[in-house]
Amino acid sequence: MDDHHPAGFRTDEEPTIYHAVTSPYEIPYRCLYSRDVPNLFFAGRDISVSHAALSSCRVMGTCAMLGQAVGTVAYIAVARHCLPKDIS
Repeated sequence: MDDHHPAGFRTDEEPTIYHAVTSPYEIPYRCLYSRDVPNLFFAGRDISVSHAALSSCRVMGTCAMLGQAVGTVAYIAVARHCLPKDIS
């Protein structure tokens, strides 16, 4: 994962830090829906994560998987007549 410094390229510190990922990891479902807007999902680079977590989930393959997950859960929410937060 390449972690870009929050201050950008004008920082005196290393602007990019590379972290090795040794195994698959999970992205919590709660990152994909809004806690303030009842029926709003996020998929891709706009999910709720820290800048460090964004270093791995902003890549296209992960964004595509997040989109597939949100589409599946949206279908389940409509079929069950419930909100995204009600699905676990």
